[in-house]
Amino acid sequence: MSDGVAVVRTDGSWAMRNPASVALLGGVTSGTGTIADPGHYGLFHPDGTPLPDADMAHTRALAGEDVHNMELLVRNSGVPDGRIVSVSARRLLGDDGVVVVFHDVTAERRQRDELASFAGVVAHDLLNPLTTIDGWAENLDDTLRGMPDTAAQRDATDSLSRIVRASGRMRHLINDLLAYTTTRNAVIAPVDVRLRDLVVDVTTARGDLAASGATPAPLFALGRLHDVHADPVLLRQLVDNLIGNAVKYTAPGVVPRIEICSVRIEGDLVRVEITDNGIGIPAGQHEAIFNNFHRAHRSGGYAGTGLGLAICKRIVERHGGSIIATDNPGGGSRFVFTLPKATRREVAHAVKANARS
Repeated sequence: MSDGVAVVRTDGSWAMRNPASVALLGGVTSGTGTIADPGHYGLFHPDGTPLPDADMAHTRALAGEDVHNMELLVRNSGVPDGRIVSVSARRLLGDDGVVVVFHDVTAERRQRDELASFAGVVAHDLLNPLTTIDGWAENLDDTLRGMPDTAAQRDATDSLSRIVRASGRMRHLINDLLAYTTTRNAVIAPVDVRLRDLVVDVTTARGDLAASGATPAPLFALGRLHDVHADPVLLRQLVDNLIGNAVKYTAPGVVPRIEICSVRIEGDLVRVEITDNGIGIPAGQHEAIFNNFHRAHRSGGYAGTGLGLAICKRIVERHGGSIIATDNPGGGSRFVFTLPKATRREVAHAVKANARS
């Protein structure tokens, strides 16, 4: 097999390893039957910084942590140009050691970097002209407001409004495409996150947004929220997208009410539920809404590109979880997703600051 597989005993010695595990490390071995320090193998973080002994996958797994798809740079005499490997490790039953799996993701990483560069080009080459259009449209609007109220002036104002709306839709689409590219290809950096702090931060921002727009503030009911192990930036985007959808897809005249809670389940996962009193999801579309550009309420006057839930699905799946949508028995929708639980019992409050970055 092309993937490397190894079993490491609790004392750091090799119980077994296949040829691919040696080949992926450039053929470098310790020669002692015991794992050497990271520098011996030429192991680094993807950005080229040294890898401490404590960050080795088998060390973390022996400490009780499940390691999922940790990317490392291998650069030594056997791999002078460098190779990116994804490493996963988990403790064996009976505490007899850990199993470690290596997978070469060099080509995938190169493609990801190219896509990230392309996204930057898109942002520069498309958003800048839109900014110019918006600027001239604002200037033209000021001119039209100073003209006499005639049929021609009203027609010109109506046409200008259409241009501004089209520009806004294009900007929204570009931003969603960039967000989807980022969530699909950016390197994730999971840490233990205090989920309650992050949710409170997002819900508070939603209340402030409603106040600034003179609309009814959503009502939030927060239940038990367990700490999770996730990328703070992507986690915030996930929660904000789902809460934003719950607020947006509410019938006119109805104050949005959103309930958020979580429960720990088997497999070291946390199941998070977000329930709303919105207009619900049309029958037969509960899976399709997670597809790219799918819009369940095209004729309802609700703006959107159909990428928001695709982004949510991508974020959850990149963390090894899953997401589904169901009907709320009391009316509305319920979104349920899973994430890895926090590796420590207590998560420092400082993580909240990271979630805002």
